[in-house]
Amino acid sequence: MSATAVIEYEWKGYGPPNDRHAWDIQATVSEFQGVAIAMTRGLLADIRTALEEAGLEKHGTSPIRKYARGRWFPEWREVWRMEEEEMSELSPRAQKARRASANRQARQWRQANAKRAQAMKPYEARIARLAANAEKKYPELAGRSTRAAELLRRGHVQHNEGARFSVMSQDGDQIYLVDTERRRCTCYDFKQGNAPRINGAPMCKHRAAALMWLKLQAPDPGRIHAEEKRIQALQAGAILI
Repeated sequence: MSATAVIEYEWKGYGPPNDRHAWDIQATVSEFQGVAIAMTRGLLADIRTALEEAGLEKHGTSPIRKYARGRWFPEWREVWRMEEEEMSELSPRAQKARRASANRQARQWRQANAKRAQAMKPYEARIARLAANAEKKYPELAGRSTRAAELLRRGHVQHNEGARFSVMSQDGDQIYLVDTERRRCTCYDFKQGNAPRINGAPMCKHRAAALMWLKLQAPDPGRIHAEEKRIQALQAGAILI
């Protein structure tokens, strides 16, 4: 098992920040050991030090351009990794601790999935409508929207913050990061361009599931219409049974 950490942060320089500037930058850890976690914030320098002490090495920094307030504000992403052959050199005690950590994370995700799935029970009919409407509007999503709805029903969609989501695969072996604002997903289907492009961006089932979650947060148009008719009937003096 290889360990991977992904760090994201804003930095207005033309190149990645050095150690001196890193003390002033608030960064976010969005993925660790291949598992997306609830966003962990801290100073970039502290996060880098912790990863180095854990035996990870930086495997590259890439800029991400973000348009905001009429200007381009660069964001950066760092990937830190410990390869499998390096992992095998860990002591048996360290390997046992790492396996226990991975099992603990998986157990926490399963428990959280069950709670989220229970919370989705009242919305099952609406989720089915969202999937059907998506396939009707975009026939190329046939199958993917149905699987996205199933991910949502089973509680595999976790909202982290803002436009960021963690979506577990159907088999529960992998967790992918979705950013609905940037229209991105870390899954293979998205990266390889196998997913159909909707409005200029690939629409994999994980991104579709996150968008469905956002739709559920808006009022149900059907209920609003029914309530409006009920109020009109009351105002007209009708007797409702």
